[in-house]
Amino acid sequence: MPHDNITIVGGGAGGLELAARLGRRLGRHEGRRRIRLIDRSIFHLWKPSLHEVAAGSLDSHQEGLSYPLLARRNHFSFDFGDLQSLDLAARTLTLAPIHDADGAELVGRRTLPYGVLVLATGSGANLFDTPGAEAHAHRLEDVA
Repeated sequence: MPHDNITIVGGGAGGLELAARLGRRLGRHEGRRRIRLIDRSIFHLWKPSLHEVAAGSLDSHQEGLSYPLLARRNHFSFDFGDLQSLDLAARTLTLAPIHDADGAELVGRRTLPYGVLVLATGSGANLFDTPGAEAHAHRLEDVA
């Protein structure tokens, strides 16, 4: 592989699968050094299961997969954070600060370099311009 590092933003089905496959292909030492997955959540939950979480028939904490654990098992690195900006010329991305529930800053803004960037941020629910849906629908986008 000719690139020094591959950064994948978004740990949904596509981003997570890519990070795991590349990490396993590169191996225990090279994979962790060269493959980075970034996500705004600390664990992955298969999005089609969110209706079960909403109904109370699925515990997201038991069914969710820990990104740090998946990273360790599949030889890639994981950074918890939310993409704030991208500098294509400098080949860097900036992650927003991380705050706790009370608003205290836990981790400051970080700027990270990348060699190859994969944006796997997914998409949101489409309401198809249905009248009243914007005001009254509860979208199943994440566990919260």
